[in-house]
Amino acid sequence: MNPLRVDVVSYADAVSSLVERLGPEKALLWAIIVRDPWIVPFVDLSLSPAVFIAENAGRLALASMGLVGEVFVEEERRLTTLYEAVLRLLAEGYWKPAEVAGVLAPKGLVEGGASAVVGILERMVKMGLVRKLKAWRSGGAKAYYRHSSPLLSLVYYLDQKFSVSEGYPATPEAANTALGREAEACIAELMAERYSGVAGFYVSPFGDVDVIVLKGKRPIAGYEVKLGSIERNEAKRAVERIHSLGIPYAGLISLKEKPPEIEGAETLGPDELVSLAKMVSETKIPTQKAHESGELFWDNE
Repeated sequence: MNPLRVDVVSYADAVSSLVERLGPEKALLWAIIVRDPWIVPFVDLSLSPAVFIAENAGRLALASMGLVGEVFVEEERRLTTLYEAVLRLLAEGYWKPAEVAGVLAPKGLVEGGASAVVGILERMVKMGLVRKLKAWRSGGAKAYYRHSSPLLSLVYYLDQKFSVSEGYPATPEAANTALGREAEACIAELMAERYSGVAGFYVSPFGDVDVIVLKGKRPIAGYEVKLGSIERNEAKRAVERIHSLGIPYAGLISLKEKPPEIEGAETLGPDELVSLAKMVSETKIPTQKAHESGELFWDNE
């Protein structure tokens, strides 16, 4: 019998499954967490996701490490340690292979510099542990590597910062900061599906763009994304920055409330994001929905 690869649930499906139970704002946040099916029996939806993650970070980190260990059960122990070290660095925000190699080489975990790390990352992409995005005008980088699982990214980040797997507590504030970064990635996925494009990545010393959607090598849309409110002056600066890069379509997204209307920009709040998630979810082919749909997890209650 061959193993069956099961990816994380799509963000659109997770949002669509939760909104009737939780309402738009909480559904958008909790959907980030429950994309990993294994966490569903353990979640407490009465809490905010940041509080739940902070309070349970220790046991979640240990469970995540066990799951990763099972993935590499047939590998040598040294390789398992190497892969986990890479996942931890990705959770901390490292994404350039040269930077990852710079941390791992002095520890004796990798030889061969950036090219060796690229090989490791590409293997992890094929296994579904890591996602590879196109880097657009980002200092010559061609690819941006990040966790496929928002949950694993969150708990590894907190373990790196607080050593939660050793019993030390994490703070909801730190969990919320990490949650904001994962929200950007989830929104990027949603927008890419909306436009039938691919999620890109842009970073610059002069200001990043949270979400880039590409078609081929061409950017077609850029968005500023916030968990909380977006002030008008902040919104204007974000829209100007997006258009200054030659991106034709700009938008402002808040998971808390609809952003202020700015000329030349689309504004999306919780209600609009939920409507978009439902539209994207409903356009998926039936077999894909049966495989991924978050509805499978909540019908039994």
